[in-house]
Amino acid sequence: MKEEMSHITSDFSLTPREKEIIQLVTDGHTSQQIASLLCLSIYTVKTHRKAIYRKLGVSNLAELFHAVTDKNESKRKSF
Repeated sequence: MKEEMSHITSDFSLTPREKEIIQLVTDGHTSQQIASLLCLSIYTVKTHRKAIYRKLGVSNLAELFHAVTDKNESKRKSF
């Protein structure tokens, strides 16, 4: 999944922190858990999540998973 995240990072211009957060979100962590793991405020995590959603053109967690899955699937088919 980490290799797949690198494709998403470059394709959508995600920052290293956004990449880290999207990895944790897709691994099933809540915003509160992510805040604790990364020693961030819950509000900072929510701000990063909003930026991720905006950049990927999604509005909720289900759409985020779908976008990540679709992007990864299209990368696999191109090989």
